[in-house]
Amino acid sequence: MNKAQYSILYVLISSILNILFTAIVIGVLGALSFVILYYIVHAKSEHYAVAFFGSFTAGLALSFFLYTKISSKLIQKLKIAEKFESFENKNKTTMNDEEPKQTIMPDSVLEYAEDEKWREQ
Repeated sequence: MNKAQYSILYVLISSILNILFTAIVIGVLGALSFVILYYIVHAKSEHYAVAFFGSFTAGLALSFFLYTKISSKLIQKLKIAEKFESFENKNKTTMNDEEPKQTIMPDSVLEYAEDEKWREQ
């Protein structure tokens, strides 16, 4: 298997695992908030919608943060980064090989040319 195929396989598998991980985190936060509202706070029924929205939002943010940390630690620990196709190196080498382009403005838009033209009259 070459690096491009390995990268695509990793992206597919990690995307599926990320979706499952997000669903688990949202479910745990939702269940925890509903248990707290039902048994501890004895909240009214309209508060459950707010708890569901808060659990969903917090679950998305928390799962994104945790999954990023877990996957980066796993890649470093298993040393599988060298099996991936590096998109960063391709872009950096092509940009460094070219000379930077300079913008050449026409005289009509340059301020000093306009000022001199008006002062001559």
